[in-house]
Amino acid sequence: MAKDLTDLDIRKAKTPAPGERLELKDAALPGLILRVTPQGQKHFYVRCSLYGRYLKLKLGAYPKELTLAQARAKAGLAKALAKEGTDPRSEPSFRTTTPGNAFLAGKVHSHPGAGLAATLITPDTLETYSEAVEKFLLEHCARKNKPSTAAETGRLLKTYFKGWNKRPLATITKKEIIERINEIIRGGAPSSARHADTALRTFFTWCTANDIITANPTTGTSKPARDKDRDRVLNTAELRALCKTARDLRYPYGTYLELLLLTGQRRGEVAGMRHSEIDYTENLWKIPKERTKNKTANYIPLTPRLRAILKSLPDTGSDHLFPPNPFTERPFTTFSHIKKVIDRHSGITGWRIHDIRRTVSTNLGFLGIQQKIINKLLNHHALTGAPKVYQLYEYLNEKDDALRMWHAHLKKLTKNSTDITITRRRRQYPTVAAD
Repeated sequence: MAKDLTDLDIRKAKTPAPGERLELKDAALPGLILRVTPQGQKHFYVRCSLYGRYLKLKLGAYPKELTLAQARAKAGLAKALAKEGTDPRSEPSFRTTTPGNAFLAGKVHSHPGAGLAATLITPDTLETYSEAVEKFLLEHCARKNKPSTAAETGRLLKTYFKGWNKRPLATITKKEIIERINEIIRGGAPSSARHADTALRTFFTWCTANDIITANPTTGTSKPARDKDRDRVLNTAELRALCKTARDLRYPYGTYLELLLLTGQRRGEVAGMRHSEIDYTENLWKIPKERTKNKTANYIPLTPRLRAILKSLPDTGSDHLFPPNPFTERPFTTFSHIKKVIDRHSGITGWRIHDIRRTVSTNLGFLGIQQKIINKLLNHHALTGAPKVYQLYEYLNEKDDALRMWHAHLKKLTKNSTDITITRRRRQYPTVAAD
């Protein structure tokens, strides 16, 4: 426990046993330490922080080189210089006149007990933001996150904070982080601001835990407020416009839009569709749990309209229905560009791709489909506890009926008809349990 040291305390300090050492902390000047060795030698040290790294500097021997008062004065000056961003070891006034320049021989510590080379610390010698990000992605994200999560984390850190790339990581302040997150929000991207904030918090927490910096600048900052739950449902005119746009654009953007409208599945699930997921024998699109948000496999019955669309797709040489270009093995995910193309052709404004999913759900309810069937079709987890574990029936027949009603409704909208003709299924689906 620290106390205000006196000369009497120092003189009476007991010599520690071999292999041990005694340290007396001075409460009068936090950071000043007197170390006593098993040989009875006593030296003053000072601990201070410079650019997020701890300096542990040897000031001199007591009482031969420094008295207690002189040690406090030198330690106070060292801390003041470090606070201003200057390495005290670069100041001639700190160099001792004893052989070996004891002060300059001090070691730099990122934490007590972990030594680094005793080179002077300047902004140019510190790890930059971009260097730390690359290390974080390689040593943390690549090992502990899914590839898609790791890629998204990297995108957020590199896109929204690229202005810090050449900055020493330890010089980035809490105020700068708050201002940058607020800039993203003011730019009309509150959701992106929340995701970027989460990625940045995780990054700085990892950097602190791995002694790249000593203090986490995100500590004490508030997370961006969540948006109010969206309730945007596309009206009849907008649905009609999107259906027309899907026909006009054709493959790939038009086909992608039409599949979103017909199935109500998430944008990434449709964009990542694979030919290997389409089972024409069982008449199902089988979305594996690895590609769903809630990690639950989903089975979508293939209505006549869906089968016709899938059978008409061009051969791109890829398992993906929507590769960015022929003979590649990645789905296209340029959703912002796709949305702009759709907006330009449809004339609809103020909506998001996810609103299609909400619109499908709302209209299915309007058509009289039970909520549990809608939840199953859209792969929503509405059950909790034991029912969630044991209720694995997939409702394939019911989902097939629901999709046929929805497709007939869309057909009526596009033809301005008042009649809804539903093509009844010709087969009964077998009972399928969820994975």
